[in-house]
Amino acid sequence: MSSLDPDSLEAESYGHGGMMVRTLLLGVGAFESAVDGEWSPMSEGFPPLPSVEPQVRELAVVLSRFDGLNVSEPVIDADLISIEESWRQLRNDSVGRPRIVHFAGHRVPRGRVLYLPVHDSRPTDLPKSAIDVGRWLNEVEHGSDQSPVLFLLDVCGAGAATDYQLFQDVPEGDRRTWVIAACTADKSAFGARFTKATAGALERLRLGHWDISPALPYVPVESVADEIARELVRLGGAYPQTVLHSPRRAASLPVPELFANPAFSTDGWQRLRSRLRLALRELASEFDPGLDPVHFLTRASGRSDDAAAMTGCLFTGRTRELTQIRSWLARDESLLLVTGRPGVGKSALLGVTLFLAHPQLAEMSTMLVSRGSEAYLSWVVEETAPRHRQRVHRRRSAGRTGRAHSPLRHPGPQERP
Repeated sequence: MSSLDPDSLEAESYGHGGMMVRTLLLGVGAFESAVDGEWSPMSEGFPPLPSVEPQVRELAVVLSRFDGLNVSEPVIDADLISIEESWRQLRNDSVGRPRIVHFAGHRVPRGRVLYLPVHDSRPTDLPKSAIDVGRWLNEVEHGSDQSPVLFLLDVCGAGAATDYQLFQDVPEGDRRTWVIAACTADKSAFGARFTKATAGALERLRLGHWDISPALPYVPVESVADEIARELVRLGGAYPQTVLHSPRRAASLPVPELFANPAFSTDGWQRLRSRLRLALRELASEFDPGLDPVHFLTRASGRSDDAAAMTGCLFTGRTRELTQIRSWLARDESLLLVTGRPGVGKSALLGVTLFLAHPQLAEMSTMLVSRGSEAYLSWVVEETAPRHRQRVHRRRSAGRTGRAHSPLRHPGPQERP
């Protein structure tokens, strides 16, 4: 777990010149006045939530891997005094810096007020014993500190917080608080799945797997919410959840400096490279989630890493095999099986064809034809690939099967790609 002394943050920056982002992770799954079964307004306690602590701690681990995030130890099953002190400390010690607050636990609605019960909350006296989400939102919006705060709420009816923001009537250009809610105001959240999905989605962001424009230095909050929603779908579950985020009507507003965009670059070539990497991952997900696109990229180019692969292609030779693949693409056969010993060039041969057959990788064709068979490569791009993609779609729909077998012989020194 990474943690920094708040006094040392004056000189800390990250990403593209933004300030260090501080986090407060709250999880409440154990209560003094616990009850068995489902909670109701007449209950004198709250049922335990055993899934909260492990998921909040996993989220903390993921966030600690980000450069520029100051992640402290999660606050688990604390009383109201301790949590309010943590909130005050976050606001006072990080003036002028972006902040992220995550809460997982129960919620109790009272009209437009959304209460978050903590360890010592009393259902009959929530105003004095629970967190008032609206009060926290007002403290940020009406305070002197203009730095942004993102609230991630994993509670039933969390969408009530975004509804409350509508009644705050804060001009969108002046907004300081953003909310991503686990579900709508009238629906339930289950098993801290939103927290788990947040951890999974943010790990994919850290690895550069989000499709964010490389022209943006920071990730829009709406994109964060979209990716969390996608991760919830991937997790599955019997009860779907609709993720909400703070209302936004304006088409163009400044993006809060919360999550740095790993794809950001002012260099045009770097931006193109970022787009190509995303296209490769899309190709992999379309055909096989286990497909490693970087493996095929480096093999097709003859370079050891993807950065060098973008600077030129060393592929040459293999005229006979390329002719076989061209003939197969032109026929209505379902499967081509390419076999050979390790190092024979299977990945290079297929990698060249795969990249040229993918519409989003057209930018690479000039680099590939610099050393490959120009007639073959141009033919794949202009003629065969579109027809083959259509056949793949029809074949998937019809469920047809077939096989063609094309073994590779081991190349001589001049033929090895």
